[in-house]
Amino acid sequence: MSDAGETEAVELLPVRFAQAHSGGGVLWCDFTVDNPRNRDVRGVPLARIRNLFPQARVRAQRIALAPPIARAVTRVRPALYTLFNALPAPRTHLL
Repeated sequence: MSDAGETEAVELLPVRFAQAHSGGGVLWCDFTVDNPRNRDVRGVPLARIRNLFPQARVRAQRIALAPPIARAVTRVRPALYTLFNALPAPRTHLL
């Protein structure tokens, strides 16, 4: 997304959040770290999400192992995925 496109999207967030039904919310699933192989792909850290929705109660959980780590681990032994995914540091995606 271009910087202009990102600015427009960020400006719409409060409007969309306000349109959520009482007790409703926003489901956000994204990665939290930048892609070292692609400068144009930037992660969205939890602090940024909290800043985008200052009036919200944010509950987040790290859910997915970083894809390059997952691929490498499962090539060696698929069962290692569960072990590596039990560690919070290599889980780079938030829900």
